[in-house]
Amino acid sequence: MIVWEDAGSELMYYDMDSGRDSATVTPTFTLDTALFDAGESDRAKYWRQIGVELARADPAGVGEWSFELHYSTDGGAVWTPAGAATSVSAATASVKQSIAVTSNFLRVRLIATQVSGLPPFVMSVWAEYETLNESVRRRRWQFKIAAADKVVTRDAALDGRNGQEIRNQLWDLFTNVQTVTFRDVDYQTTLSERSVRIIGLREEWHKPADQQKIGAHATFDVTIVEL
Repeated sequence: MIVWEDAGSELMYYDMDSGRDSATVTPTFTLDTALFDAGESDRAKYWRQIGVELARADPAGVGEWSFELHYSTDGGAVWTPAGAATSVSAATASVKQSIAVTSNFLRVRLIATQVSGLPPFVMSVWAEYETLNESVRRRRWQFKIAAADKVVTRDAALDGRNGQEIRNQLWDLFTNVQTVTFRDVDYQTTLSERSVRIIGLREEWHKPADQQKIGAHATFDVTIVEL
């Protein structure tokens, strides 16, 4: 079995067929990729999808096999299932799963389990990504947020957070490149929610000398982009 890792230039050979005898073929195997970084190890990426391309490259027939995809953003310490296992019984097939995770690196794990017969060859393992902040056509919003005590929300309720808590949460969302759910001003009409990230954050203090005082009031210019 020949496996090509799209992440680098390493070609690996796995003999799973044992002489093309489905009775003695390895009943399950796991393949872990090296780190995907898209050649930009210093940049955070939004990983959208992972997948594997399968094909039987000889005259032998393919039985039925189950393929699971997992991913890791910490070098393989923790693996997260990307979705349910996919059953494959054709000579060629693509198995793919949508994910939504941000990291500089990504590893992909493929777990194959025999149901019957011989497996297809694993031709490639890949990951689809988007570099954060790159110029693409996406919805963007710009608005101001008051980081102050006793802010009244859109529902006419009193926000239970104080100004410093609002400030800290905004900076955490920006610094950690977190995804949040955003409701626009027309939500009551459209009921539309969008996944967004903060890509611009500017903090302005009306009285800089009062920053450490309880109840100090700051204003943030916020720019968000839809993922």
